[in-house]
This record gives sequence, structure tokens and C-alpha cells, in this order.
Amino acid sequence: MSMKPRRFNPAQLRYDKNWVPVLSPQQITDIAAEVLERFCPVVLKVPRSTPVVEIIQELSKSTGLKFAYTDLGHKDGHKVLGKVSFGEKLLSLDPVLQKELEPAFRFTAAHEIGHWVLHRYKYKLWTFLKKNKELDDDDASLFRLIDKSPLEWLEYQANFFAAELVMPRAQFEQAVAAAQHRLGIRRNLGKIYLSSAGSQLDLVQVLEELERVYSVSRAALRIRMKTLEILVEPPKRSSRLMDVAPEPVGFTKDNNFPF
Repeated sequence: MSMKPRRFNPAQLRYDKNWVPVLSPQQITDIAAEVLERFCPVVLKVPRSTPVVEIIQELSKSTGLKFAYTDLGHKDGHKVLGKVSFGEKLLSLDPVLQKELEPAFRFTAAHEIGHWVLHRYKYKLWTFLKKNKELDDDDASLFRLIDKSPLEWLEYQANFFAAELVMPRAQFEQAVAAAQHRLGIRRNLGKIYLSSAGSQLDLVQVLEELERVYSVSRAALRIRMKTLEILVEPPKRSSRLMDVAPEPVGFTKDNNFPF
């Protein structure tokens, strides 16, 4: 039986010296689960696509967030797909997400929802953002995994939130096992070990099944499978005796932080 998510209380958030919220992975998971429980609880019961536009519309009613499709242009040679303007209370998505980049639509929208839910409370204190305290996200920033600067750390948290919103862990694990079962894959149910040509084919087939369930890009699905350790790849050889990844500044190890 899954535990009911704790209530998210923005007044109890902790912040680092740059006024970036300090959140553990479990806390972000709980916040995303609370959003789903409030606006579309069926997503927490059966594997299915998350109605992100409906969530934005509900946030509009409860928080005054506005929503628009707008040509967001390019930044440093990359197409800007989404943007949140905290001062204007405006979440914008580029129309390209309704056309040639449609597979990226759901994750991008969830990413921007993450910014709005997690980051709007102390944005006026940020010194690392210029102009109107806007966060814009291009097609290169949506899948960063480990970053260090305050701005990149905001992106990391929004990515983590987006994954939990559109692919909740428990239901995603169920969907993977169900896809394997439908495909007649009986070995290592719930896991895919990339060690042979056969396992590569299994992965492709499972990804095709999951695309139909979640309506997200194959890249987002594959990253989700890796972070949940459903997809296990052969270790990469390193010439160093030890590879140590620094802990990002925005995470706290305290998973019992009260909401």
C-alpha cells in the first residue's frame, strides 16, 4: 500500500545561499505526487499519460498561472521550448511542441510546471537571473543530470519533478513489467540488462510499448529507466582508480523534511 503524500508547505522550504530550494529526491517525488493526487489521481493508480494541460489549467484557477503558446525563438543556437515568467505568472510553450517536437511536449510542460510549483516563492531574491526573472528551457537543457550552478540546479530539480509527474515510479515500474509480459519477455521481469543484441531488441520493443502508454519521447523514457535502475548498461571503463561525482548543492540527505 502506497503512503499518502505529505502536504507541501512552501513556508517550510529551506534554501541555500543563492535562494535555491534545498530538496531531497524524496521530497520532490512527494510534491509531484501531491500535484497528481489533487488534480488527476488516476495517474497514481494505473500507468497512463499525465494530462499536463489540465494540470496547468487547474493551477491557473488556484494560483493565477496563465498559459500561452508562443514562438519562444532560440537561445545560443538551441530552440527554446518552454518558459516560465514568475513576475507575469505566465507559463509559455513553443508551438513547435504541437508539431515536429510533439514527443517532447508532455515532459517539457511538466518541467515548466515544476519550475512554477517549486521555484516561484523566492525568485525575487535571485541574483543569478537577469531581466524579468524568467526561466527558459531549450532542447539541450531538459535532460541534464548533474549540474552545479544555481541556474542549472533549478533545471535539475524541474527535470526530476517532471519525471515524477509524467512517469510516477510505482506505475512506471508496473508499465515496464506489463510491457515485457505482453511481448513475451519472461527473463529478468522488470529489468533490462543491455548485454547482448537480444537485450537491445527487448529495449526497443519495450520503449515502443511505453511510448504508447505515456506519450513522451523515447529519450525521456530511456533516462527514466536508467535513473530507476530498470535499464542496466555495462559499466564504462575508466582509467582512473575512482570516479567520484560531487553531490549537487540543491540536494539534502534529509528525507524527513516536514512539509
